[in-house]
Amino acid sequence: MHIAVSRELRDSLTDIALLPTGELVSLSSSAEGMQLDAYDADLAVSWSRKLGAHALGLLCVDSGGTLWVVDRAGASAISRHGEIASRVEPPVFSDLEVAALAFVEDDLVFAYQHQSDAEPDLPALVRLTRNGTVRGSSRLTSSPSDV
Repeated sequence: MHIAVSRELRDSLTDIALLPTGELVSLSSSAEGMQLDAYDADLAVSWSRKLGAHALGLLCVDSGGTLWVVDRAGASAISRHGEIASRVEPPVFSDLEVAALAFVEDDLVFAYQHQSDAEPDLPALVRLTRNGTVRGSSRLTSSPSDV
């Protein structure tokens, strides 16, 4: 194997995603918080963006090639230049917070888990349109009879 190009990252890598444009996006964390960095094919930085402390360290790319950053209250779509293009905030459940994001067709599906400082509770799923309209939600169960 021959290494064509390499780059040392300045912070602790949390996640990476490849965009349809060929850019590689990294999400890293440091004492100052989370940061997104986009790199071209030669691993030169195309753009950077500092994120709030609530970012989860999860990157998702939807079927249209848009990058999404997940945080405890929802998700933000990031433009090709590193700006927030749109934001989706799902409903709030008492003592639950967003834990993951997936896409089903053009909708967003958020998974919730109990907050770290709350009593353990059953997780939930919520499916939303991109404008925030709830299509459906469900609290998951751990009962063997429901399998």
